[in-house]
Amino acid sequence: MNACNPVNPFKWLLLFLLAAALAYGAEESAQKLVVPDGNAYAGKKITAKVYNSGFALGHDSYNAMGTGSDGKIYYVLSSDNIDQGAKMFCLDPKTQQIKELGDLTEACGEKGSKAIPQGKSHVNFVEADGKLYFATHVGVYSIVEGKETMGIPPAGYKPYPGGHLLSYDLKTGKFEDYGICPGREGVLTFNMDKKRGRLFAITWPSGIFYRYNLATKDQKDFGKMCAKGEDGVGADYRTVCRSLAVNQDDGSAYFTTSEGTIYRYDPAGDTVAPIAGEDMKKDYFGLYDPTSPGHMGYNWRQTFWRPSDKLIYGVHGNSGYLFRFDPSVPRIEVLDRITSETSKRCGMFDQFSYGYLGFALGPDGKTIHYLTGGPIYVDGKRLAGKSKTAMGEAKGLEDLHLVTYDVESGKYTDNGAVFYENGQRPLYVNAIAVGKDGMVYTLPRITENGKTRSDLVAFPGPLFAAHEQSSAASIGLVPLVLKLPAPAFPGTPKDMPTGPYIEPYDPSKPRPPMMVPAGLKNLAPGSKVTCSDKNVTTENLAKLTDGDKEGGDASIMFLSKGKQWVQLDLGNPAEIYAAVIWHAHNSLKVYHDVVVQAADDPDFITNVRTLFNNDHENALGLGVGTDREYFESREGKLIDAKGVKARYLRFYSRGSTESALNEYTELEVYGRPAK
Repeated sequence: MNACNPVNPFKWLLLFLLAAALAYGAEESAQKLVVPDGNAYAGKKITAKVYNSGFALGHDSYNAMGTGSDGKIYYVLSSDNIDQGAKMFCLDPKTQQIKELGDLTEACGEKGSKAIPQGKSHVNFVEADGKLYFATHVGVYSIVEGKETMGIPPAGYKPYPGGHLLSYDLKTGKFEDYGICPGREGVLTFNMDKKRGRLFAITWPSGIFYRYNLATKDQKDFGKMCAKGEDGVGADYRTVCRSLAVNQDDGSAYFTTSEGTIYRYDPAGDTVAPIAGEDMKKDYFGLYDPTSPGHMGYNWRQTFWRPSDKLIYGVHGNSGYLFRFDPSVPRIEVLDRITSETSKRCGMFDQFSYGYLGFALGPDGKTIHYLTGGPIYVDGKRLAGKSKTAMGEAKGLEDLHLVTYDVESGKYTDNGAVFYENGQRPLYVNAIAVGKDGMVYTLPRITENGKTRSDLVAFPGPLFAAHEQSSAASIGLVPLVLKLPAPAFPGTPKDMPTGPYIEPYDPSKPRPPMMVPAGLKNLAPGSKVTCSDKNVTTENLAKLTDGDKEGGDASIMFLSKGKQWVQLDLGNPAEIYAAVIWHAHNSLKVYHDVVVQAADDPDFITNVRTLFNNDHENALGLGVGTDREYFESREGKLIDAKGVKARYLRFYSRGSTESALNEYTELEVYGRPAK
């Protein structure tokens, strides 16, 4: 019998050494795999700007975005931390300033409860009557047999109290809570009948559909709609639908199951039932076992209601097929596969196991924007990921592409792959908001200084350029012409610092001109110049506005180490459209914590506005900056002041990569007398 056989220690030692050698060889092979970054990508590229919302715990975010009627971008950054819930922010695209609006756990009245917090919002915002409606979800999970389950609280903590329906008032900045969802589960899916004030939601993990009536404050639970949802095992398992579509004309709400059934909420009878004569089970979408985890089955992934043609547009997540659903027939029409061009050519599904949620209609009412994946090739071979998973996750690395589709012309466009300035890829992208100007926003992972967080990024969509051109033409803008000094150093040094917060330096690509109103003048000459360093003479201060921008030492004014500033008093309030700073372009360097502010008084107390801030760590105490650092060059730093009205301008800095001293060569301010 095997149980009686003696153990040979030398045999086991040999097996151990062999296994170690194989493991080492595999590790060495993995280390040799070099995945090309954005700098090596040969296709069409889109460069994304990175923002810092000041939330280092920001974790993977799903949906949780929207463009308000005020033009601001609202978003929620998730957290998987047991002691910190998700936070809500907004970006003002005009000022480029980010504001923290609140903590979702606190908004739900659960601050200090020692319970698993409200760790995320998994839904997009719906605006009605000046309020943004949305919902909260759990952010702390436990993994059981490779599947996500509701987080098990550690000792001293209480279980998750349940997701809430919330609203945020755009004017007052106050949150309103409409109660906890059935079963104290998380709210996975949400939408709203804006005319009748009815909120619809689906819970996770069980897939309970319910509605809330704002007028009567009545909540109705319709029960589990897909077996036992993602809480089930074996034959009881079903992936829960991630998108509710609402007909804003008659108040009907629609959602799907992984078998392909389309359910309709009937507003007249306040009932839910499957629709007859149509479903999502299409050959083009693939073949799925609805009882197996790790895919969406025949569920639609993301949808929206288009009022102009009274149709629901959606994407099937795994296959990437775009379709439209006419509820009045009912009928589904498959339109096109809107995956990236590279995905189409390779013939494989994208790497995110559920497909992508970043699917939205642009401000023109006809251009669908879709953030999807594209395969990465290493030495001519597609970089493959996991073959199977039991939950929603990225099975491997892939590029992020922006695909657009014109629903009126049927034109499909892969606009290119998205990269950060340093060549990194945005990862875990399952959110989208399209600004009124066509700028595209999302909430991917960002790695900086060895630390990873999820945060806001932005890049121009195809509608952005058209918006900029039409805006400039409609108000008679002209290019701002600057007289530049001679180059002070040749070529481009090697080993320059890079990162998501540093603008790349390429002297072969001149800066595009800024468009400003005609007739502006440089207001800096003749203004009163002061500074924080009391040892600087009036003669030296005069260098800042004398027109000499050359790179020699004779043109430069020096201030002491640390936080310093120089200030211009224009004499009278002015409409300021641009400011230009030349610190010192005698060598390639980066100035730290550059902040430019405008104010109505010389002490910078009244009506202080920030025009530029790249102080990402708030070292100056003026707020966390969202602008990028930059290399000093003969072009200077051109700042868009957007017509701000002010008499005083203050320019801060805190040394450079070359020296702790602060150098200033020239300041120019382009504007006109305030009206």
